[in-house]
Amino acid sequence: MGLLASTIEAWEYEMLTTPEVPTRWRQARARRRFSADALPPQKRGKSGGKGPSGWRRKPADEELLQFLTLHGVVSLRQAARWFYGGAMNTARYRVRLMEEAGLLTRHQDQPWASAVLVPTLDGQTIGLESAEFPVSHSTLRGHMSVPSNLLHRLLTAEHALATQARGRRVISERQIRMLEARDETESHKLLQWMGAKYSSDGYTAGISPSTLTVTESGPDGTTVVGERNTWLGLPVYTDFDHRSAPYSQQRSGLRYPDFVEVLESGELAAVEVEVSTKSESRIRMLVDSYRDSLPKAEKYVDASGVEALRLRRGQFRHCRWIVSPEVRVLLQGSSNFLTGKHELGLLQKSMPDVYGPKFDWSNQDDRRPVRVVEAMSDDAGIQYALDQRALEPQYRCDYRSWSRWRSLWAEEVPAEKQSLYLFAWWLRSGDNHERCRQLTRR
Repeated sequence: MGLLASTIEAWEYEMLTTPEVPTRWRQARARRRFSADALPPQKRGKSGGKGPSGWRRKPADEELLQFLTLHGVVSLRQAARWFYGGAMNTARYRVRLMEEAGLLTRHQDQPWASAVLVPTLDGQTIGLESAEFPVSHSTLRGHMSVPSNLLHRLLTAEHALATQARGRRVISERQIRMLEARDETESHKLLQWMGAKYSSDGYTAGISPSTLTVTESGPDGTTVVGERNTWLGLPVYTDFDHRSAPYSQQRSGLRYPDFVEVLESGELAAVEVEVSTKSESRIRMLVDSYRDSLPKAEKYVDASGVEALRLRRGQFRHCRWIVSPEVRVLLQGSSNFLTGKHELGLLQKSMPDVYGPKFDWSNQDDRRPVRVVEAMSDDAGIQYALDQRALEPQYRCDYRSWSRWRSLWAEEVPAEKQSLYLFAWWLRSGDNHERCRQLTRR
């Protein structure tokens, strides 16, 4: 061991050659090693007083960490349903192990949501490593906490998970923000990896990107400096566009959909979740912006000289809105209280050739440019929060009473009619509220 080793004991030599405080890099590496999965021998679980002496990450654990990293948050009930086969006890056990390993944290501030799971920095590292994306996602890593719009985020996560369960690839809002801040070649790589296609002529099935006006702010105000393609973000009309070019197609604002799904045809579908009250002007801005980014039917003369229709592709194949009753009325219109006639909604005003005055809103197939779906959830806690938000104060109640009231609604309203005659509507009708109150007094 040399001259130094001959004058001191072996344990003293080991102590001197080992740093007293490990570097942050070494600590992070050690945490990843001792909380890792089964395949390589170095990926052993950590030992501790709680739980088993060692554990191995399962594929479901890594899938959960990956989803949390990309989307930010899920509830424990959602984790049980979508990652652990509906086994709540298994989900609790696996989450406890990952929490002890420092991969995620649990928060129970909202009783209706059950435990809310948020990834730590180490959990995000593992989630990104397991994904093997063709472009770097390292900028997604960062401190995360329970969001203030928890209901919106959990409902978005539920629909994203349901979309993945149908076999479609999903691009989260966090990924969209990341890619829109980079060169567009990064978007090309990820879209190609996910099975998306580019429409080279504007008519074959694929993506035809939208154009975003690039502006720059300086001492003399805001000026236009150029244009660029946008593949995932939605260009929107802003006050600057209204002032500087009111009658042009200039769009200098950028809207990020809640998530984007890749269809089997290689096209994209945008998903918007709106469960809070929005002003009519804001919803109109989004409707007009999506109208410009969706396919349009146009006439042409074919080789035989016959006039026909063809579809000019857009950035998105269609947009799906998952909305509260207030937003649905803005989009679809409602009946006038005095005249009894239908008042046109924003979709009928913006796209009259698709949505006529007598359009049947029960027709919600994928061939329509915009689909409007009532915000509903299979998760009892999320549905409770949605109902309480939709109801006036005199109809609101605690979770236990709501559960009994909703059971009565489910007994009286046929299953095929429940998507039309919603619980909140039923509760306001007739003497249903009084009957429900009598039910809870028993």
